[in-house]
This record gives sequence, C-alpha cells and structure tokens, in this order.
Amino acid sequence: DRCQYRQCSGFCENFGTCQMAADGSRQCRCTVYFEGPRCEVNKCSRCLQGACVVNKQTGDVTCNCTDGRVAPSCLTCIDHCSNGGSCTMNSKMMPECQCPPHMTGPRCEEQVVSQQQPGHMASILIPLLLLLLLLLVAGVVFWYKRRVRGAKGFQHQRMTNGAMNVEIGNPTYKMYEGGEPDDVGGLLDADFALDPDKPTNFTNPVYATLYMGGHGSRHSLASTDEKRELLGRGPEDEIGDPLA
Repeated sequence: DRCQYRQCSGFCENFGTCQMAADGSRQCRCTVYFEGPRCEVNKCSRCLQGACVVNKQTGDVTCNCTDGRVAPSCLTCIDHCSNGGSCTMNSKMMPECQCPPHMTGPRCEEQVVSQQQPGHMASILIPLLLLLLLLLVAGVVFWYKRRVRGAKGFQHQRMTNGAMNVEIGNPTYKMYEGGEPDDVGGLLDADFALDPDKPTNFTNPVYATLYMGGHGSRHSLASTDEKRELLGRGPEDEIGDPLA
C-alpha cells in the first residue's frame, strides 16, 4: 500500500482518486465535474461562454450555447485541432482530433517521444563514420604511394640492356647517395690494354671538311691547284721569308 501511495501521490488533479491497475499503470477516478487521464479537463469548458449543467448521477453535461443551441458541447471543429490534426464531430457532438504520427493529445498539442530515436540515429551515424574512416585510409595510402614514387625519381638506378650492364656512372650525382661507390674497374674487361700504335683521337667531320679542303666549304684553306703546286714543289725548294 505504501508503494502504491508513493507512485500515486500527486498524479491525479482536481481531487481525483488514483488507483494502480493490474499492469502497473496509474488510473484516476475523477469527480463529476472533471474528466481526462489525470482529471485535468473541466467538463464545463466545452460550453465556452454558455451555461453549463452537469448531471451528478450520470456525469453528462448540457450546454446552453450563446447561439441558442442546447447540446452536450458548444465546441466546433473550427480551430480545434492543432499541428495538422483533422477534426470530426462524434455522436455526442464533441469534436475529436485525428493527429499526425508525431503528435498526440486531445487537440494534437503534444509531441510524441519516440523510443526508437537513439537506435535510428545510430543507424545513420555508424555508416557515416565508417565511410569517413575508409576515405581517411584511402587518402593516407594515396599520399604514401605518391611520396614513395617521388622519392624513387631521385635515386641512382642501373641501366641494363638484357644481361649486359650499360651503366655510365657520374660521380657528381653519385656523391649524394649514401651507398658505397661502385667498382668502376669491374665494368672493364680484364684483358683491356691501350695499343701505343693506334691513335687515341678521332676526327670531327665538320672541322675535317673545313681544314682539309672539302668541296662543301667555301672557307677551305687550299684549292685543288694549290695542292698540286705544293705537292710538286721539292724539298730543295726554299721557302721565302714571309716577312720579306
């Protein structure tokens, strides 16, 4: 009884009596002039400005409306339901509201508190977080591969043609690398030697044409006649002093 009293204390309004139902819910027994889940509605409020008569035996209300009507209620559907609710008149000539799914109450004035709202929010947030995580991982992988590819562009790499190494080393660039210098002698043949009887220079065709009398150059130093004259001159011929 004490537990029931604590749960019912202050629950019913306007001198209503609170009782505990078998399912554990609280119910109010209202006086003849009040109604509602917690006895919060005055029955005479439906008469508006008209006179109100309440039958104390049955609890029925009779209204003498200002427009001359005598009815259980002077209420109409005009502006009765709020928040998008639709109004209809019942058999007792009382307006009733059909509320949208997110609203409740006699006039659709209360918002429904959804019990599934946290789970619904979680079903939205979890996929978004997973998507953001995947995008972050993809961005890190892309950045790492790009960095590694850029670093390889400045590394010294050997040039090969099949099985033969054709690398030409440049010590100026290799000095910046951390590894030990390659053995240059290993690139040469063990039997390699310089022949003293063979020339070690080479002729550039452009300058050879210029100084050896090529027909294609107009700056040639000797014509064909000059060559013949010089070749016909013997060793005993004296060369005149160019300063004379």
